[in-house]
Amino acid sequence: MLVKRWILLVAVLVGMGLVTVWWRSQTLAIGYEAARLERQLLQAIEEERVEESRLARLTTPDRVAVKVREMDLRLESRAERTMLAGQRRAAGLALASAGAVRPPGGTP
Repeated sequence: MLVKRWILLVAVLVGMGLVTVWWRSQTLAIGYEAARLERQLLQAIEEERVEESRLARLTTPDRVAVKVREMDLRLESRAERTMLAGQRRAAGLALASAGAVRPPGGTP
């Protein structure tokens, strides 16, 4: 009977030792994973900072003006856009009332 108790005691101690080793290995693995994720986060923050700096540089008024000239675009003021939109709307209504333009879903 005493031998069975000793065997049971040794088995329990070995089991506890195995659980302890497994627990520590899991803790270590989680620590490595946390360090890796922290490095990734720092890298992403640095990339975001670089991209924000690049965006700020590309959207400066001087840079936009250079691109507008390069692309030969015509800039309109807000007043011109409002006036042109009103003229387009009036022209569209005149064409629609004359029958030149069918409203969506209308019959021919």
